[in-house]
Amino acid sequence: MPRPLKKLDLDKICTLAKMHCTYEEIAAVMGCCVKTLERRYKEIIDNNRLHGKSSLRRAMWSKAIDEGNVVMQKWLSEQHLDMKPAQTSAPVQAELSEDKLVINFTPGGVISDIPNDGKNSSD
Repeated sequence: MPRPLKKLDLDKICTLAKMHCTYEEIAAVMGCCVKTLERRYKEIIDNNRLHGKSSLRRAMWSKAIDEGNVVMQKWLSEQHLDMKPAQTSAPVQAELSEDKLVINFTPGGVISDIPNDGKNSSD
């Protein structure tokens, strides 16, 4: 006689799947093996992951549009409208003095101020 099926909390499985937990993580929480989840709950987990994506997308959209979050608006436009930040092609300038190395990547903007201890990294 086969052993009885372990009863698993379907609501908890759905919640974990909506949070995009891996099969391994869900199995650890539920106290079962991954194969049990794949065999008995694959469609449920996959559908709830889609619901989780939808909820996340809705929250991001609300943050960007309803709350006017400019950072989220920019990120969504880069992801969905192929709008990428403008690339500047400012020349790189390096200046080596006795006590430090100064690297300028943008006009007037010092990016790195590295002490020169007289050691060469290629030695």
